[in-house]
Amino acid sequence: MSGKKGYQATRRLREREHDKRGGNGANDLPAGLPGSLAHESARYLQNLAVRNYTPNTIEGRRDSLKVFLLWAQERDLTQPAAITKAILESYQRHLWRWRKKNGMPLGISTQRSRLGALKDLFNGTSRISDASFGLHPLSAKGRSDFFCPEDVVTQR
Repeated sequence: MSGKKGYQATRRLREREHDKRGGNGANDLPAGLPGSLAHESARYLQNLAVRNYTPNTIEGRRDSLKVFLLWAQERDLTQPAAITKAILESYQRHLWRWRKKNGMPLGISTQRSRLGALKDLFNGTSRISDASFGLHPLSAKGRSDFFCPEDVVTQR
């Protein structure tokens, strides 16, 4: 075998230009009609770029959304109005049961990042988009089940 081994090879691979790395075409989101879940996800990613998020953050969110959109398309959930809290809980269970190629489950941090991208998508789109795009199953108006005893809250 020719070439460098170990840390030198890893450094060389890490320092390659982004377009010379593998899997570049795999990052594209599924296409969708205006108003569809895929279209609104693309708008959300564009909004992240406008708000000056780093390219790595946008790429990570794109990967997380792509996994969710493919999962949703398998269940014919293409419209934002079809996504409910129960659907998102089902997706969370799907992530919990998911096994990687080596048979190991997804790490908790990976599951949280994939769910966090959805949370940001749903909360962000309900906050920035027009009223016809009522996609906010995760945004709560307030918690009625939250109770804080008065002795915990003290004034100084």
